Amino acid sequence: MTAPSRRHLLTGLAAGVATTGVGATEAASSTPHPDADIIRLCAEHIANFRAFNTSTHDDESPEYESQWEAYCRTREAIDAVRPATTVEGILAKFRAAQNKARQPDGTEDWEYDIVANWTGGIVKDLLRVYGNAS
Repeated sequence: MTAPSRRHLLTGLAAGVATTGVGATEAASSTPHPDADIIRLCAEHIANFRAFNTSTHDDESPEYESQWEAYCRTREAIDAVRPATTVEGILAKFRAAQNKARQPDGTEDWEYDIVANWTGGIVKDLLRVYGNAS
């Protein structure tokens, strides 16, 4: 299989940024999207992260504990997730990392340990799919 050109990669990434990726692909085919599990996991993690960070519950409340546990569960699942094999899967992982990198003041901290680890995995996925991974 010949690796796509850089133009194809960038066009695919740009198109993927504008869409969520899974629904349209699955609707057009009876075959599930190859990265559907990764895409759903990353979307769930973003929702869990936002819910936890915007929670108004006391940190001793059952609701707070439940939100924390949901966040930790999806964070750990992303740490252990298999490599993405499509642009949509790679973008889902990127969005989860970007969401985690985003600070309350709107800046992004890409050197935070979890974010840096996920970003390294994303680069490896890109090389695996589009480059000459060694």
